[in-house]
This record gives sequence, C-alpha cells and structure tokens, in this order.
Amino acid sequence: MQDIVHRKHVCVNSFFMKYERMEKLIQHIDSFEQLREVVASVGDNLKKPLRLLVLASMITMIQLRKVYDHEAEARYAESMEAGESLPALRGNFDLSIPALYCYDGEHRLNAARTKERTHVLMDLVPGTKRDAILNAAGVNAQHGGGEHSATAKNTK
Repeated sequence: MQDIVHRKHVCVNSFFMKYERMEKLIQHIDSFEQLREVVASVGDNLKKPLRLLVLASMITMIQLRKVYDHEAEARYAESMEAGESLPALRGNFDLSIPALYCYDGEHRLNAARTKERTHVLMDLVPGTKRDAILNAAGVNAQHGGGEHSATAKNTK
C-alpha cells in the first residue's frame, strides 16, 4: 500500500474536495470529545496543524475585518457548488473551555453554512481566543486588509 495517496477525493455532503498528497483519510470531528481523542492520540507530537473535517456549527469565527464582503462569500459558494478545492480554514482549539476559533476563512465558512455543508476542512493548532485574535490580525496584515489571497485574485 502506498504511503501517500495522490489526488484522493473525499465526498462531504456531495461536495468533492481534492487533497494532493494526502497521507491518511481526514477524520470527521462532530464533537469536542472526538477532538479531545484526536489531540490525545497525537500527544505532545503536535508539530504541524491537525487537518480535520470539523462540524461547522462547532466553530466560532474571530474576525477583525470592519467590512464584510458578501461578493467574496458568493464566489466561494459558487466554487463549492462547482466542486472546486478551497483552502482549509485555519484556527485554534482550546479544549479547556472547549472552543474552536477560526481566524482565517470567514467567507469560506459562511459560504459552507449557506450551502448547508455540515463539515468544513480546517487546520487546527492549540491556542486560546487571544491567540486566535492575534493570528487573525496577522492574517489580515498578510492579506492586505483582511481579504483572503484567493479572493483577492478573483477580484482583479
């Protein structure tokens, strides 16, 4: 059996997402208890973000943007409908509360919710709400005012 699967397709709510060089099937997380189990299985070896399909209703959005771009959300929704791959959301998890904070991917998260997607692809690292706020500020600074680079490309 190959260690790495190339161009693996995973069906989520009839939406196909392509994963280039996926090392293992991505795990669905439907509760904080499941997230605890995944984190416990990794232990102190969490050197890179956990890539998981997370129940969208578990996610709290952290966004510092002053103006919301409804057109960007609509573009992401159209991309989802067309079956295009979108970047994973990025966030922090705090199992002491418990909470999941998304600091990068507001338009993609809202597009998924609009399209009634139950799960979203998310890269997670440990952190508090404060960490998520700081990460959101960093992402907004990188993207030049808070818009995701993929969105910025589509608007030019």
